[in-house]
Amino acid sequence: MKQILYLQCILILASLPLTAQTEITMRDYAEDETGRRLVYYLKESFNTSSSFKLLTFIPKDRAVMVIEVNTMDKNAGDKSNEGLSTIYSIVWYIKAPDQPWGFYLNSTMGFSGKNRIKESAVDIVASTKKMIDDISKYLNE
Repeated sequence: MKQILYLQCILILASLPLTAQTEITMRDYAEDETGRRLVYYLKESFNTSSSFKLLTFIPKDRAVMVIEVNTMDKNAGDKSNEGLSTIYSIVWYIKAPDQPWGFYLNSTMGFSGKNRIKESAVDIVASTKKMIDDISKYLNE
């Protein structure tokens, strides 16, 4: 059974088109203003990157990397500090056309002040690029 699951995971990873521009899509569940700014800068960073092509949909005919972003105000309920920072959760997975659920790759949590939102977005894009490079290296071994 473990061998079948392992083989299925390899087939899903192999179906991800690892071309010059890796296709990705984002699911945005930002609940706060600072979190929405983080999502905005993430999308801008992916759009300007030569490594990624940001799609607004999940293709039905090919695998795509999906990035889910959840945020909430770090200081919710504290009127004097509300909106100064956000807590975020990022989940990366591959959604293959023939699979009802995604293949989990990685996740992380963090927080960012509103003055460091752009830098946080660039850090997340860099983590995504490293993940793609690691998958590509693994598949080419």
